[in-house]
Amino acid sequence: MRCIIIDNDNSFLELVKNYIVKIPFLQLDGSFNNPFEAMDYLAHNRTDLIFTEIEMENITGVQLISSLKNRPMVIFITAHEQYAIDGFNLDAIDYILKPLSFERFLKGVNKAFEDFTFKNQKQTLNPKKPLVLKELNHLFVKTENRLVRIKFEDILYVEGFGDYIKLHLPGDKIVLSLQNLGTIEGRLPMMEFVRVHRSFIVSIEKIDSIERRRIKIGKETIPISESYSAAFFNRIND
Repeated sequence: MRCIIIDNDNSFLELVKNYIVKIPFLQLDGSFNNPFEAMDYLAHNRTDLIFTEIEMENITGVQLISSLKNRPMVIFITAHEQYAIDGFNLDAIDYILKPLSFERFLKGVNKAFEDFTFKNQKQTLNPKKPLVLKELNHLFVKTENRLVRIKFEDILYVEGFGDYIKLHLPGDKIVLSLQNLGTIEGRLPMMEFVRVHRSFIVSIEKIDSIERRRIKIGKETIPISESYSAAFFNRIND
């Protein structure tokens, strides 16, 4: 399915882009932080699915979708729940509240794909059955002038500082990459990794022990900040 993203928040655009890359039946044709540029694109290009925020500068996502003559499928992803009825009056495939997890995103995308395959009379999938995707077991990160493949199971923890991250791997190996911690967080499987500090994401499987607000992974000690403490211990208890 050909899709586009519309949102004023550039960091959210990047998060959704990273989610889309993980889904083999989605093709991202454009991302727009200006809804009027998106409208111009839609007037001249075929799109199967739109991901859009509701509240944007000078126009709402509801107004944008309502203005389209040939309306693609739409999934609203927003921080504003009060527009849900308006969204579903436009026959939206889904209405998702931020913050956005990959699991919730995938649920909405599966709905769209079922509708897409049904309308196109393709029998490769049974529309009554949910799509089961093959889970990725790795990611590629850019370091210096090359892309390095890193298995999720090899990541002990990720450390952020400014616009860079360090991926700490077994054997004291470190991979340095130019990206922020928020970006890499969106690319890691959320069931296996957890943010514990503004500067640290850890692999739950690699935790050796927890004492007060300190995590031990091998010989390294990683702090748990107060703002992430409750969510972290809820994950551990679960």
